[in-house]
Parts: sequence; C-alpha cells; structure tokens
Amino acid sequence: MGVTYRAFGRPSKGLPVQRTPPKLRGLTSQNPWLVAWLLVAPLALCLIGAKMMKVDVAMAAIVFSSPLSVRVLRLAGMIAFSWLVQRFLFPKRRIASVVIFAGVFLASVIVMLRAKPEMTVVGVLWDWAYNLYKEPVVFATIVWREFATISLLALLMGAVLRFAPAPVFRSAYRLFQALIVVLCALVGVDLVYEVTVGQPPNVAVLLFSLSHPQDLAPLVGAEVTLGRVAALTLCILLPLGWAWYFRDIGTPGPREAEPRAGRGLVFALVGTAALFLPVIPVGSVPLERYAEGSLIALSKTAISAPYAEAEAAAQKAFNDENRPRWHSAGMKLQPTGAPKKVKNVVIVMMESVRAASTSIHRPDLGTTPFLAKLGQDGLVVSDMSAVVPRTSSAWIAILGGQYPLTNEGSVRWSAENSKLPRIRALPAALRDVGYATSFFTPTHLHLLNENRMVDALGFETVMDDEDFSKLQSLHANYMGGADEVMIKPILDWTRAQKMANRPFMTAVMTSVGHHPYTTPSTWKKLSFPNAANPTLEAYYNCLAYIDDVIAKLMAGYKELGVLDDTVFLFLGDHGQFFGEHGVNQAFNALYQEGVHIPMVIYAPGVAELKGVIKGPRQQIDVLPTVAELLGYEVQNARLPGVSLLQPVSAEREMFFSASIESSYLALRRGEKKYIYNFDRAPFMVFDLAADPAENVPLPAPKAAEANSLKQALLEWKIQTEMSMYARPENSATPEGRWVRR
Repeated sequence: MGVTYRAFGRPSKGLPVQRTPPKLRGLTSQNPWLVAWLLVAPLALCLIGAKMMKVDVAMAAIVFSSPLSVRVLRLAGMIAFSWLVQRFLFPKRRIASVVIFAGVFLASVIVMLRAKPEMTVVGVLWDWAYNLYKEPVVFATIVWREFATISLLALLMGAVLRFAPAPVFRSAYRLFQALIVVLCALVGVDLVYEVTVGQPPNVAVLLFSLSHPQDLAPLVGAEVTLGRVAALTLCILLPLGWAWYFRDIGTPGPREAEPRAGRGLVFALVGTAALFLPVIPVGSVPLERYAEGSLIALSKTAISAPYAEAEAAAQKAFNDENRPRWHSAGMKLQPTGAPKKVKNVVIVMMESVRAASTSIHRPDLGTTPFLAKLGQDGLVVSDMSAVVPRTSSAWIAILGGQYPLTNEGSVRWSAENSKLPRIRALPAALRDVGYATSFFTPTHLHLLNENRMVDALGFETVMDDEDFSKLQSLHANYMGGADEVMIKPILDWTRAQKMANRPFMTAVMTSVGHHPYTTPSTWKKLSFPNAANPTLEAYYNCLAYIDDVIAKLMAGYKELGVLDDTVFLFLGDHGQFFGEHGVNQAFNALYQEGVHIPMVIYAPGVAELKGVIKGPRQQIDVLPTVAELLGYEVQNARLPGVSLLQPVSAEREMFFSASIESSYLALRRGEKKYIYNFDRAPFMVFDLAADPAENVPLPAPKAAEANSLKQALLEWKIQTEMSMYARPENSATPEGRWVRR
C-alpha cells in the first residue's frame, strides 16, 4: 500500500487529501527543493521587480533613455505573441513561431517608419538589431545576481527541509515563510530608499533609522508618495498572501523511499555556483552599481572596513604625543599685538546652499544677487568645501575648528561631551576675552541631540524656534520657521551689545533651503527659466529668499552703525543634489554638488579684504581666519585648519566623510578626488580640473595606490574620532596626560 502525503492547499472539510492537485504535483514534503523554490518565489518577484524599477529611475534621471523594463517587455511581448499564435493556430509547426516573429518585427519597422519619417529602413533595422542584442544582455546583467541569491536561499532551505525530522519539518516551513516576508519587506525598504535618496542604503542607515525613529519621522513623512507607499506595501503583502495561500503542508509520512532531488536541486546548485563568478559590468556608469544583487550589496555594507592597520598607526601617534593629532580642550585666544582689523564678527551659515546654484558662481541664475554684490565688494572663497554634508557637522567644523563626526558619532559625542567637555569652540574662547556671543536659528534643536552640540560650543545666548512666537503662523518646513523672524531679535541683541560697548560674535543658521525646499507664505515665488524641474525651481526660490533675508539683515546692521567694525562671513553648511549622479539627498554622497559651498567674507571697513581667495579650502579654516581678523592667535590647541588669509598649497589634502557611518569617505589631493566605499567597490577617481561635474571617472587606482589611499582615509577617520572624544585626564591642566575616552 502506497504512502499518502498531504500536499499544499486547503483540504475539503473532514476529508484527507489523497493526491496532489495537478498544478502542485511534486510540491510535497518528499521533494524539499521544489518546496524551497515555492517558498522563494515571491522574493524572486520582489527582487527582479525592484531592480527593474531602480534601473528605470536611473535611466530616466541620468541617461534620459526609455525605461529598460518597457524595452524588455516590448521584446518579450513580441516573442510571447509569436509563440501564442503558433500554439493555437499551428500547434504542430513550431517553425511557424519564427515566421510569425519575423512578420511582427517587419510590422514594427513599418510602424516606426511612419511614426518617425526622418528615419530610414537601414536606421530602423540597425536600431532593432542593436536592441535585440543589447536589451537581453543588459537585462541578464542586472538580474542574474538576483537569481543567484534566490538559488542560494532555495538550496539552503531545501537542505534544511530535506534533513529535518518529521516533527520539525512544519516549523521549519513556517519559519522560512516568515523569513521570506522579512526579506521582501527589506527589498521594499531598499527600493523606496534608493528611489527617494538616489543611492543604495546600507546597514548603518537602517540601524540608525530604527534607533532614531522620532528624529527622522519628519524627513520620512515629507518624502511619502502614493507610488512609494504602494511599492513598499506590495513587497509586504505579496509574500504574506503567498504564505497564506500555501499555508498548509502536512507532516510527512514515513520516508519509505528516498525523495528525488530532481530539477529543483539542480537549478539551486547551478544558480548558487554563479555567485562565484565575477560581477559583469553593464558598461554604462549609471547602471554598473545595479549589476550586484540587492540583498548581496546590502549585506556587504555590514562588513567592517579593515581598520586594524590604521588603528595601530593612529594609536601609536597618540601614544607618542600623549594627545590626539588635533585638540582644543585648552584653547585660548592670545592677542598678537598687531592692530585689529575688525572688532566684531557675524557668521551666517546658509542651509543646504551649494556653490553651483548661487549667483556668486553662476551669475546667469539670478538666485543670490545680494550675496554676489557682497562678494564683489569683499572676498570670495572660490573653492570652499564642507567636510561632512550635515548641518550640525558644519557647526563643529566652522565654529569648533575640528573635523566633525558622522551622525552616529555626533549623537554619542554630544552625550559624552555634556558630561566632560572635550573641545573648546570659538564662542567659548571669545567669551574669555570679553565678547558677547549669540546663536540664532529659527529651527528646532531637538534633532539628534543638536541642542547639546550648540551648548558644547559655548554661546552666551541661544535663540531657536521656541523663542520666536511668530513661528506658530510662519513655518517654512518641518525643521522650523521662516528666517525673517530672526532679523529683529538679532538686531535688538546687537543694539544691546553696542550700548554696553561690548564686542560681539553672532552665529546665524538659516532654515529655509532645507528639504523639502518650501518658502514661507510671505515670499512671492519667482520664475527661474534655468531650473531643470519644479523641485530645483523651488530650491532656487529658497536661495532667493535667503538672499533677501541677508539683505534685510545687513540693512539693519548698517542702520545700527556697526558695519565698519564688523566682519561678516557667509557660507553654506553643505550642498544639495537634484538628480545629479542619480542622487537626491546630500547626507550620503560626496560628489561636488554636496560638498562645494559658497563663501563670502565682507568687511567694508577693511579695504584690503577684497578679491578672490584661491586654493582648496574647507570649513575648518574659518576659526583660524576669524582669530586672525580679530587680532588673536590660537594657543594651547592644534587645529587642522589654515587661515583663509594665508596661502595654501595647490596640492593640499582635504578629507571628507558622508554623514552616515561606514558609507563613504573621500580624499582630495589638489584637483584629484578619490571616493572610497569601504571596499564594496573600487575607488572612484575624478579630475576636478578637467571634469568639475565628475561625469567621467578615471580608471581606478592600482592595488598599491588603493591601499595607500585607504590607509590614509581610515587613519584620518580614526584620528578624527580620537580628536573629538579624547580629553585631558585632568581638565584643569590640559597640557598633561590625555585619555581616549
């Protein structure tokens, strides 16, 4: 008597299942690898569908071509149509499908000639011939690693199901169903993140987001669209529905006969073996990153970079000098004895303002005419860069004079620094010599402990959105309110210092300009014909609004009569992307659009402060510049920056980091720029002199040079962390022994 096995599907009530339905024949517990393929089927659909959507978005945004999925479906549709006609009309003549395909092909040629009269028959045939070759190749190139991933999962699941004891079999099956649901949801998150930001996520991004949901909720909420919600929902509901439909699998009976491995095992073995083949580049720069499997690429981001050698070198340097490479815990400002150029200083940091979108660097845009006029009457820093594309990181670099940390590092540092101070910043040092210091911003300071970071800088007066009552009716974006509400409080505070005969230092951080690039209701929108899309035009309006606020603020300072005694520094905190390189957000990319920022120094009372400051410069150069302008020298500290009033080598090294931990680092040596992705891909190299838009990467460096670059970048990262975290063992005597924590 044969053994009866219960198959997938709901049995009739009270009746046992005696045979497998034809559509599920072979999918019983006695063929575990076919069961495994059934389990991974929804993940395969999600992976391939998500990959096609990513490529479609990239091609539309970067190479402005028709979506690959449309072109692949067009070709597949012609083949499927030919096959169906042959099956129904000429079932015994398989060669008929070839003839039918030729007819369909000819018809498509005629249609294209009628639609595009300027094309010739030869041109159409060439286009079709090229696409007949290229489209399947591109499609296979971008999805074959997904098939390899699925094959590996099917092989592992099938092996577990094959050797699982009968009592464990059902539990293992349920566990694998849950795993597939989780992986499909992860694919959905990966898809939505990349479509939104323009770059693939990494494990650090996901973990950071999960640990700070309240902080990031406004940013996520501003990016919610029906399409993105639908894509994520589909990636969750599809595997759930699949698991529910195939929810029943009976406990296997006695295994009287060895189950046949069959084709399921063969396919799993062959597909898994493909993982050991090298990734085939697509040959088009925007598509090369899609050649890797989505889950494989994401898993690689969890692998730690090879820090050991860099850590050892950094620790040796720390031990040799008994302190970090850069430090400022004991920083003081000592008068130089030379005549002061100015008495007061105002630093205006502009939210998300990139150099290439300002009238300073692009007069034809007309976005910031007032700043351009100040630049003509003052100093323009032509090659100024952010260190980390993050607002609070800019505060540390500009006002603290130190290389800043990533988001994760900054959150940890602000908590530790509030217990025992690690650095001294410009506001604190100026207070020691009698300055009144203030910080104004219409944004809230609750994001990622930013209030603690501002406290660490040592301002005497801090005013944020909670101090501006008008913000209740004049919001600009989810980060805060309109910049114009700061003007009167800033001028009132300045008037008080003038009456008290106190020199003053003011730092201003604007809010308008932040994503999602909305302006207050008081602003009359301007039209910018040079804007490539509505989002960019909205951003240009933000820049015009900031420019108008600065003009009004400067008019107020003029009325107070403090212009001749004051130096004004205007600079961006970081740049922004609008589809360049496929990127839409600055925090996790290190191309020039995100780090090249404008800067103007305006001191109407100092005639020699006019012209252009050349050479590679960075935000860390601001603090020593201010000290020099005010007639001080920095003592008891070692800072990485150089005064902007002093020359620098054209081959100066500058370091950069994305704001997400373990995502990107970059090194610039003169005009050569190297972007490092923590060994997940070769270095990207650009020549900024010949290719300022970074459109054509140079060949990746050879192994020896790549290792040297990697060592320099990782050592810089570790030394940056040491410099921010290290502290004197005795805070009263910072010249003594230092500890790393």
